[in-house]
Amino acid sequence: MPDTTSKADTQTARVTFLSDLIGTVPTERRQRFIINLKNAIRTNVFDGAPLDDTFDMEYVGRSESGKPETKTMHQREYAVENSTDFQAWLDQQTTAPARVSQFATKEALLAGNVSVKDLAEKYRKRTSNRKPKRK
Repeated sequence: MPDTTSKADTQTARVTFLSDLIGTVPTERRQRFIINLKNAIRTNVFDGAPLDDTFDMEYVGRSESGKPETKTMHQREYAVENSTDFQAWLDQQTTAPARVSQFATKEALLAGNVSVKDLAEKYRKRTSNRKPKRK
């Protein structure tokens, strides 16, 4: 008689769930993490799919006054194949800075890390392809 339990254990070990992963993500970054996960699945970075189950998730959103506020939402569960591509993507997501500004800081400018000339060139490139406003 064949051993079916070892096959089932192998199959479940290769799958991880969003509800298990989200606990390792800071509450401020959870919504962005889920958006990135869905995009990675859609663009075939790794295999995954939504499930019929949901779970409650805390995240940091904005209040009506625009201030950060902890909220709770129902989130659809996703199953993701625990592959090397997924692990590489997960490592990138967890080590990337929370937010990278397109603007330099005063400290960087005063420390000589960037020059005004370089900043001006980047600004001109960024704004030169804008369409004119309608009259």
